[in-house]
Amino acid sequence: MTPEEVLKLLKKDTLFYRNSGGGITLSGGEPTQQAEFATELLRSCRQAGFHTTLDTCGYCKWEVLQGILRYVDLVLFDLKHMDARRHKELTGVSNKLILENARRMAQAGIQLIIRFPVIPGCNDSMDNVMRLGEFVSNLGVRRFDLLPYHKFALQKYEALGMDYRLKEIEPPSQDKIRDIKNALESFGLEISVAL
Repeated sequence: MTPEEVLKLLKKDTLFYRNSGGGITLSGGEPTQQAEFATELLRSCRQAGFHTTLDTCGYCKWEVLQGILRYVDLVLFDLKHMDARRHKELTGVSNKLILENARRMAQAGIQLIIRFPVIPGCNDSMDNVMRLGEFVSNLGVRRFDLLPYHKFALQKYEALGMDYRLKEIEPPSQDKIRDIKNALESFGLEISVAL
């Protein structure tokens, strides 16, 4: 689809979006990997009066992000691990660029919600949580979403004949999520827990 085709579909429900305060969220994969499409779609949506949100891991050149951010009202920014070595083990890339982009967005006054996917045994250590809380509070960002790991995608992967690498991992316990939430709240963060 082209940005124009997407906008045409959105315009069919303009009344709904206006009355609900809704809009468009670009997520992925990673929408910054299709920067030209994302920029044009967000620009068109903004001009048409739709609220625009970008859901990103922040792993892209700042120059690319700047072009996209001109047309974004809100950024949902995923942070997975504060330790550079462990981040690379888990994701295949360093977190240096990601953390720098989070800093730059905060300094630019971009409305941010930090999102933390809690994956047991991968990134749920209290050391990581405390480092994450300190980093986010130093950004001046207050809104923070905890996203507990779940197995909702397991059946989809199996149906597609794909290997689901995290199938042996169990979702975090309610107690673990409560402990993480309490630790992050000690930094003055407003925590929401996804169900």
